[in-house]
Amino acid sequence: MRIAICDDNKLDAKRIEWALLDLGKDMDITYYPSGHNLLNEMAKREEREQFDVIFLDIYMPGENGIDVADRIKEISPSTDIIFSTSSKDHAIEAFRVQAIDYLVKPYEEIDIVKAFARVSVSR
Repeated sequence: MRIAICDDNKLDAKRIEWALLDLGKDMDITYYPSGHNLLNEMAKREEREQFDVIFLDIYMPGENGIDVADRIKEISPSTDIIFSTSSKDHAIEAFRVQAIDYLVKPYEEIDIVKAFARVSVSR
């Protein structure tokens, strides 16, 4: 499974990665420090090479994760999005982009695992 973690805080991204790796499944996990970097990479990929799931922060310098999610869905409608952010303020907007889950920091490893389980069920 191809997974991207897009978060300007590398430690937060690592926490997600560690939780996923604890599951022991075959995962290709790539980190992006900004939505701009992520979208540039996605624009280069064929649809069959797109990410299966993206863990996406909402508050990043100069970017809004909801806007990034809109672009993700334009590029790859089948990519699942799980928001991981520090505020509940955009939870309703997350429904508009059909997010699988909305994690509010600080979250526990079990929260990441449960969110990922929803992705696994939907694929």
